[in-house]
Amino acid sequence: MIGTYISIAVFALIVTGLIYGIYENRYMVDLLSGDETEKLKKLGIEKLELKRYARTQFSFSLSKTKRQLIPLNSYDHNKAGLLSVVEDELEVTGCKRNFQHTIYKCPYSEENKKQLLAFIENYNSESLQ
Repeated sequence: MIGTYISIAVFALIVTGLIYGIYENRYMVDLLSGDETEKLKKLGIEKLELKRYARTQFSFSLSKTKRQLIPLNSYDHNKAGLLSVVEDELEVTGCKRNFQHTIYKCPYSEENKKQLLAFIENYNSESLQ
């Protein structure tokens, strides 16, 4: 009897996670390949923000990762060690009614950072008008 309740609870959590994932994936767009301004406005995104993270993948466990927010103008964190690999990534988040949604993720490079900052500045200035 208890096993049935546990099975139902696990199934409900899995279904909830899948629904949330589908909901969040509709906000994902490719900002580096083209102008996605109209799609973002249609989704109701009010403001964009660029964040940089250092993601550490530990060698002894593939599922173990650590993600840390770092300043945009920080030094290059990409490196491989004996027990871990550290990679920088850029993440664009969009605000919609004070909720943040992940819009785009890409590996860190100066070119990507410049392109994304230009797009974000342009989009936010258009949103204010």
